[in-house]
Amino acid sequence: MASMARKESTNRYHALFNVANSTLGISLGLLVLSIAISYPLADLFSLGQQVASHLVIIVSASVLKVAYVARCIALYEQHKQVC
Repeated sequence: MASMARKESTNRYHALFNVANSTLGISLGLLVLSIAISYPLADLFSLGQQVASHLVIIVSASVLKVAYVARCIALYEQHKQVC
């Protein structure tokens, strides 16, 4: 029974690891895109789009940080090295 509970827990943290990695990739992509829209490509976008892009910078950076912490938790609980 205990080994089955441990295996189920490991599977849960492996799923968390996968979700965190996906979230890291998506939020990083959004962050880079929104920085590009906000600064070097600002002349190509309207003021409303630039304001939205600045808001996305804040949100995507926050999501990136939460996803990284979730990834660290998943690694720790799987007894793997946390970078």
